[in-house]
Amino acid sequence: MRKIKLTITLAMILGAIGLLSGGAHSARADGGQRYLFKENLHVGQAIPGIVVNTVTITYADSNEVAELKNFCKLVFTVTEVKNGQARAGTVFVDPQSYVQQKMPGDVVTAKTPSAYAGVTVKLRFSGNDTVISDFKGNADATDTEMVNSSLYPDGDYFPDEPVAVGSTWDATAKVRRHAELLPGDQFTAQVRLDSVKTIDGKLYASMTCALAAIRHNADKSEYDQTMTSTFLVDMTAQQIVRGTTNGKETFYAAGASSNVIARDVFQWNSWIPGLAPSTQPSGKTSENSQ
Repeated sequence: MRKIKLTITLAMILGAIGLLSGGAHSARADGGQRYLFKENLHVGQAIPGIVVNTVTITYADSNEVAELKNFCKLVFTVTEVKNGQARAGTVFVDPQSYVQQKMPGDVVTAKTPSAYAGVTVKLRFSGNDTVISDFKGNADATDTEMVNSSLYPDGDYFPDEPVAVGSTWDATAKVRRHAELLPGDQFTAQVRLDSVKTIDGKLYASMTCALAAIRHNADKSEYDQTMTSTFLVDMTAQQIVRGTTNGKETFYAAGASSNVIARDVFQWNSWIPGLAPSTQPSGKTSENSQ
């Protein structure tokens, strides 16, 4: 039953964003140009980033609403590479990084500095691709995710072979490696190459990823996720330079998958200053979108 639930959920979001149309998991029938995607990071490479996450939580028992915002400005420096992907690095978090929240009945709180603000953190992957951090403080969970995700490979979302515009592929196996899943969790991710366009003389690819998951906490409570992400890839740098994820989560009480505790809606925005254009591709088209 739970597998059916995940399949139905994914089918709904795939259909909503058009990933089920035109023959999924197949290249364009018109023989359009194919594009190769492959990360090519090097030791010493410094990658600046800005990440903003906003969440609205509605509690089922009271219908009260909480609003949360995390802002993180950082620089990730690669210290170890394998096959073009970072295996270790340091993250310096700008002192301007903050957490802001409005709980039910409260006014918006003052911006609280992130626990990582002004700190340099060392990250590395363990043998099973879990992120290991040397940070010793107590931090907001979203802040920790923002910092740790600096190490996640962009290549998780890239196809294994050259693809044409309109092609789709299953990225589940690669993305789930870094999803920090527990035994019994279910997870799937499907990606489509939407377009390849030129802006100001540079080539960018636009991708859409549909993701669905049924996850659990340590106390056996469950939360279901659906997310749709759009990625802008600098084809020269072979990096995702801008990403936006819109998602929904439903939280259930432990041992009672019909007992909804809360629901949330969130948006996660990230970009690389200096590499990400100020807008989505809208210049000269070098390959038609589908």
